[in-house]
Amino acid sequence: MLGASSVKDGVPKWQAAEAVENENDDIRTLGELPVYQSLGVTSFPAPKDDTGYAEAFVVEGVGGRSAFISGGRDTRTAKILGNKGEPGDTFVHATGSNQQTMVLLKGKKRSASVVVQDESGKHLVLVLDGKNKRFQVNVNGATVQIDKSGDVQIAGAGGAAITLEGGRIILNGELGIPGMPAGMFLLAGALAGVVGVSGVAVPVPGVGGFTFSELGAALAGFAISWLAWSVLRAVPRLAARIYANAELARLCAT
Repeated sequence: MLGASSVKDGVPKWQAAEAVENENDDIRTLGELPVYQSLGVTSFPAPKDDTGYAEAFVVEGVGGRSAFISGGRDTRTAKILGNKGEPGDTFVHATGSNQQTMVLLKGKKRSASVVVQDESGKHLVLVLDGKNKRFQVNVNGATVQIDKSGDVQIAGAGGAAITLEGGRIILNGELGIPGMPAGMFLLAGALAGVVGVSGVAVPVPGVGGFTFSELGAALAGFAISWLAWSVLRAVPRLAARIYANAELARLCAT
């Protein structure tokens, strides 16, 4: 059975003990032992708890060493693997009772997944799917995906989304600009169809979409709408200033 672990002079060492079969169920402490692991992999056992423990294979009296550890496993790993494993698969995961972080390498499905569980139990997932030629990230209900055609979709948890599909940019959701109500965009006639409409395609200039004249009209419409909104916002302040100046002139005259 394994206990605490440490690193000394760059070498991982694990505390090990073994049960002694006698009437008292004694334990023989082996102390901190050096560990031989696969190249490129360094791990540390999680302490024993009510759900299980880590154990190791200890070799004694070999190579001039009193003892060393040549391999280990965790009895709590079963809930990670379950029946997921198939020939050719490799799983890398944290050990212990929680096992919140893992990398799943699926040989037959040609996929690699990184899965992290947050404190609330929700999963953050990154998937490289070679079989379907797809990349996907799922975090807190939001998704980023690139499919085999190279099209990109970014979707928020609230339903708003941007899709880059061929030569088109597709917006889903309400488009808003800080300081301007969403409805003000409607003043720009050339852009009227873009605002507040789900799934409207916004073609890219020069790719079967806007001509330069149409793009110029759209920009002009936007500039006019912005100017109109700025004027509307300034009118109350201007009126208040005119009234204040007139009141001041009246008081001076009297």
